[in-house]
Amino acid sequence: MKLALKEDSIFGFIKKTEKDFLTKHFPTLKIEEDRDYFDYVYRASDLADLPGTKYGKIRNRLNKFTKNFSYTTEEISENNMEEVHEFLKRWCLWKDCSSDEILDNERKAILYSMKHFFDFKLQGLGLRIDGTIQAIAVYEKMNTDTVVVHFEKGSPDFDGIYKAINMETAQRVRHLVPFIDREEDLGIPGLRQAKLSYNPDHFIEVSYGTKESLRTTIPDSL
Repeated sequence: MKLALKEDSIFGFIKKTEKDFLTKHFPTLKIEEDRDYFDYVYRASDLADLPGTKYGKIRNRLNKFTKNFSYTTEEISENNMEEVHEFLKRWCLWKDCSSDEILDNERKAILYSMKHFFDFKLQGLGLRIDGTIQAIAVYEKMNTDTVVVHFEKGSPDFDGIYKAINMETAQRVRHLVPFIDREEDLGIPGLRQAKLSYNPDHFIEVSYGTKESLRTTIPDSL
């Protein structure tokens, strides 16, 4: 069960299997879907190859990027971790993280993850332009079918860099799993549009219930 407080009136988020279990055993419990927290799941081969007309615009942006910028990629390791931290500092300056609560919380989450990168058995990819890391992706294998991309950040100075790090990550993991989970869009219009443009194979549905409904239905649970 995936629990995370959304606001005071909500007890948490649950996926479809838990939702089906709760509605079966507690039919009066009010549980509603929350589209903002649906995980986007893609075929790894689609993100790696960008096949067909449905990926035409993305390929065009990627081709423009590769024409304008020569780049290399490498795994995130102890050898380049300090450079990754320097890149993240620059990224926060670009995004002005301190002025936005969501970005500041994201900054804290990224820095914590990178601090415990090897403890959490995370994996990652760095993209260099002119010898400097200008984009990263951090991911982990969730199960035998799916790799989850937790973070993907790129410099705003290089148009199309997100297309490149996305494709390079998919090419790295496609031999491991058939699917890539790129998590939710949080209801942010631009982020939703970007995630939909990559043509997800399916969504992992997420629902929530209110504390009041849980208290009424299962009095001893709270």
